[in-house]
Amino acid sequence: MIHTNLKLFPKDKNYILKEVQSHFKESLLTSTVNIVIRKYLELHNPLGIRDDTVEAIESYDGGGGRGTTGSLDDFYYGLAAIYRYQNCDNQLELIFAGHTQFEKFSKEWQETYEYWITEFCQYAHFLRAVLGLTVFNPGPEGSILLGNRLKHLLSRHFNLRVYKYRGVIELKVA
Repeated sequence: MIHTNLKLFPKDKNYILKEVQSHFKESLLTSTVNIVIRKYLELHNPLGIRDDTVEAIESYDGGGGRGTTGSLDDFYYGLAAIYRYQNCDNQLELIFAGHTQFEKFSKEWQETYEYWITEFCQYAHFLRAVLGLTVFNPGPEGSILLGNRLKHLLSRHFNLRVYKYRGVIELKVA
């Protein structure tokens, strides 16, 4: 389904890519939380010692009145915009392997996204921010602060800044 309200050229691959990214958003955000939980417990609790924090993390089910993956939406859309920016060629390729463009972009987007999340798990502040936004859900004020930390991580990691209306801008480094 091609969104006609987007301001793209009619045969632009970004139509398909945006559709792929919105299609996989929920599953990739759930995967993000699961990867972060596994990595956090691996790094910060290698002996498996049980305390209130570990029990809260392990009992997280993605909802039930607590934090949800919806608090990671801005982060996801930021990564999606950066991916489209880095893959800015808008020409569709001819695929002779029998796959559709949707299938090709689906595979590439999921692989890249999971690679980036695994890479971000090196940073303790990324792990804490994702856990804070989902498992420990600090409320509106805390969510804004943690969301800004994730935006800052994206800016520093990719040397790009994502703006809602201006798009993706390269940062000038002195």
